Amino acid sequence: EDENSELEDLLCSLELMESEQLTNSMDNVNIWDESPEGTLSFDADGNIKYATLNKLIELISSNNTAMSLVQMFLVTYQSFATPELLFTKLLERFNVPDSISPADATVIRMKVGNVLRKWIEVCADDFSADLISRLNHFIRELGYNENKTLAALSKTLRNALTKATNKNADLKIRQFNKTTPAPKINMKTIFDPGLDLFSISGEEIARQM
Repeated sequence: EDENSELEDLLCSLELMESEQLTNSMDNVNIWDESPEGTLSFDADGNIKYATLNKLIELISSNNTAMSLVQMFLVTYQSFATPELLFTKLLERFNVPDSISPADATVIRMKVGNVLRKWIEVCADDFSADLISRLNHFIRELGYNENKTLAALSKTLRNALTKATNKNADLKIRQFNKTTPAPKINMKTIFDPGLDLFSISGEEIARQM
């Protein structure tokens, strides 16, 4: 609960922070290699002031972090990271070192998978063609995992991606097929020299945009 509260406070304060505080040289350090020192900064009241991206990824992929806070992260992260960097960091987190017990490793990997699924569902537009290609490669490799739980995660991610792709395609088709509404302008006065932009209502201008 304390971890959720700290993460929520941190995410809510991101807009007030300089992006350099998060996007620093530590972004190039593997999430499992980052030293605990210097990853967190606290204010005078003992609340988290900022964290490295690695620390944020660790927090959102922890078993005790509520999915609502994961979603909050996903709609704010682009103020300090690119989708490509976020995906790279999630893959780093997924590749758990051998020093972690198999049971704990599975929990972490499933949590990363849940973050990916939520990201696809909530922010499908974040995924460029190149990023979708990387995601598909990850999903294919995951399907061959000897751990049946992780192999099943592959199908979950595939279904989420297919659903999001179809939804976006359907939206684009509907937007393309949508005709511009007929103008509500008196055709008798359309060539009137006195007719100008200020003669047309704001509502009508908005309808034609």
